[in-house]
Amino acid sequence: MKTYLVGGAVRDRLLGQTVSEKDWVVVGATEGEMLALGFREVGKGFPVFLHPETNEEYALARIERKVGPGHRGFQCISGPDVTLEEDLERRDLTINSIAETEAGKFIDPHGGRRDLKSKILRHTSTAFREDPLRILRLARFYARYYHLGFCIHEETTQLVESMIRNNELEELTTERVLLEIDKALITKDPAIFFTYLAEVGAARILWPEIQVAAIDRLSRSLALSRESRFALLLQDLDQREIKYLCRRLKTSKNRLELTTLVVIHIDTWSKLHELTATACANLIDLTDGLRKKDRFIQFNIACEDITGLNLADKWQEVRDIMADVKADDIKVDATGSALGKLIRQEQIRRIGNTI
Repeated sequence: MKTYLVGGAVRDRLLGQTVSEKDWVVVGATEGEMLALGFREVGKGFPVFLHPETNEEYALARIERKVGPGHRGFQCISGPDVTLEEDLERRDLTINSIAETEAGKFIDPHGGRRDLKSKILRHTSTAFREDPLRILRLARFYARYYHLGFCIHEETTQLVESMIRNNELEELTTERVLLEIDKALITKDPAIFFTYLAEVGAARILWPEIQVAAIDRLSRSLALSRESRFALLLQDLDQREIKYLCRRLKTSKNRLELTTLVVIHIDTWSKLHELTATACANLIDLTDGLRKKDRFIQFNIACEDITGLNLADKWQEVRDIMADVKADDIKVDATGSALGKLIRQEQIRRIGNTI
């Protein structure tokens, strides 16, 4: 039995970046032997185990064969006779197909270190085309390393374009697409992810609503959060289009609601110092800020992230002023709608004394 450090841990260390997670490949072992050593099996359909002390992932060397459509249409073959080289060959990019022995020796049959030095993203083998998710992963790595000067090899782009022409993106589930979008949105240059996928023709299939102008806006923005960047991409869409896209991508209900609020109300939010007390109260009502305090906080953070205006605390103060007005504060004997009007007048009065 031999173990090798593989994938992102090797890649990032060679790039001089912080290694957050370590993945290992085990060659020459069986599942029974791993369990006997105290490893806990966690893979579903894949021989993946957690180390009994470090909780790092150890996977038996494996090969995969495409036997059907979709990301589940693979037959996984593992065993003590599967070699490290066979395992590395099934990986997506050459920079992710480097292994390191416990003694620090690199095993690099596909030139991953050469491509790291040359700053090239290149597919490891033709097995790349067996999983169309790798198109999105490629674009995400491009966004992640673009600031370092990385580019995508021409032959890899040609392979991607042929996969798209063959309608292979139709195999992807929306859950996998959204996961890659979310990972891309927290890279250093998220616009590169969307730009590349637009250039190769994937965007018109996956998210035709998102236009070049939206991607350009994202590229110029200083916004850092995933939620803010997602809202920026959808800022040209109307409420119906936002709802349709979010439902198609199966985003959370909170993501849909937050994005809609930001897109519709960010302009009003940014003009706080120009608004009347009544207009401020109206925005709190339109965003349901009194009932949904946590989401209003998220809304403020996203608007501040996008605009760069330090208004979140002030808007929160306005919201809290309104929430502090209670029926007991009203000295006039009133009920129902009449009481509601008096509460509203008091809220506006207090807001006016603050802004």
